[in-house]
Amino acid sequence: MSNPLDDVKHFKKTDVSAERVARVYAEALLQSAGNEADSVGDELVELIQVACKQEPNLYPFMASGTIASKTKAEFFEKYFRGKASDTFVNFLQIVNNHGRLEIIHAIAASYRSLLNEKKKRVPAFVKSAVALDEPQRQAIKKQLSDLFHVEPLLEEQVDPELLGGFIVRVGDWQFDGTVKARLNQLKNQLLERSTHEIQGRRDRFCTV
Repeated sequence: MSNPLDDVKHFKKTDVSAERVARVYAEALLQSAGNEADSVGDELVELIQVACKQEPNLYPFMASGTIASKTKAEFFEKYFRGKASDTFVNFLQIVNNHGRLEIIHAIAASYRSLLNEKKKRVPAFVKSAVALDEPQRQAIKKQLSDLFHVEPLLEEQVDPELLGGFIVRVGDWQFDGTVKARLNQLKNQLLERSTHEIQGRRDRFCTV
């Protein structure tokens, strides 16, 4: 399952200084959003999706330095007010007034990171031979939640070359439950047993 904010690759690359500024805006938005934090985050994601895919002219319009901020403000009021939360629209107007709409994608990514940290959510990457069904998905989430005491956010990838089973990675921790891994484990156990038996025969022979 891809992350909608991965679509920011359609935007120009953000430099380090812009990312710092984006984090300041994201922190301010998270603080002002209060109990609306999740829904405001969804609105940011939706804006990124629309700007990247549905309306490719939207981001160039927002980022343009030649279009007056007043024109952009009127656009936001006309098309966003009443359809999105006031918190979200007011935030867009603040960013517009400061002339920083070109980093809206970086703000969205930073906001997601801050919100996940606040809610104790962590990405969990799952690679499986076939797409997970819902019971499998819920079982993996529960096991990870019990293990790490966080809310796992599954990011799924299908890789038929795995033959069967799945690989789960959370940070530096990884679990390999693929058929290949189990076969390798069995192979190593058989080799170890065989080596032990051969050594045992040698030891008995030497004592004769």
